[in-house]
Amino acid sequence: MQRLLASLLRPSFAAGLAGAALTAACASTHGSAPTGPVGGVFVEPSEQLARQIELKAVECEFWSTEEDFVGLCDWFYEVGEPGYESLLDMAAGTSTRARFVAMSAFAIIGDRRLVQRFREEVPVPDEPSLHMSYARALMQMGDFSEVPVLIAGLHDPNPRNRAMAHQSLERATNNDVPFDPTGSREERETTASIWRRWFAARTDDPLLRAELRSGETSAPTRVGDGSDGDVAPSTENGSTN
Repeated sequence: MQRLLASLLRPSFAAGLAGAALTAACASTHGSAPTGPVGGVFVEPSEQLARQIELKAVECEFWSTEEDFVGLCDWFYEVGEPGYESLLDMAAGTSTRARFVAMSAFAIIGDRRLVQRFREEVPVPDEPSLHMSYARALMQMGDFSEVPVLIAGLHDPNPRNRAMAHQSLERATNNDVPFDPTGSREERETTASIWRRWFAARTDDPLLRAELRSGETSAPTRVGDGSDGDVAPSTENGSTN
């Protein structure tokens, strides 16, 4: 697990190229989402675990190395449902470091029951890299409404963020669309236009809008086939507070 997470969870390191692929792999090892009330109350931690969660939540505000970050995300992944309330608090908080940890952990866990509360309680981030992490977390939970954020991320100033955005789209939709994160803007726009057409076709149709919410998706159309039919980000162009 540590080796898988090492490439996924790096808001200020060079792992954007492998992040989204490993998100999907980790989510699949976690098994099916637990049954329970959608948007409701989750399993509560024991008194001892609650104290541990509280201490870890404080650590999430002050991590400074790649190893710290990976360890925190791994810890919350292993804790699972009893840690959801703390993760929601962190994702909605003001610490950029803690928000990255919480959203990355949610992306790995991929529990669809979290969607409603995540959308209601977690403010949409202004910082582009964090906004992409927010979008990726929702996609891994099965809510594709933030796809445009990741499509826009294909033109992010940082190539690692472009790669993360594209791999997030590919892995969450189970599709393979050619993309070079170091390519020219024109080349990147070719791929972005494929994803925009794919997303527009689904948002224009009520049945396909429901499909996006359910996480069941069909392949976008590649250029030239005769039909119309993205770990984590780098904060190189932003700040981590």
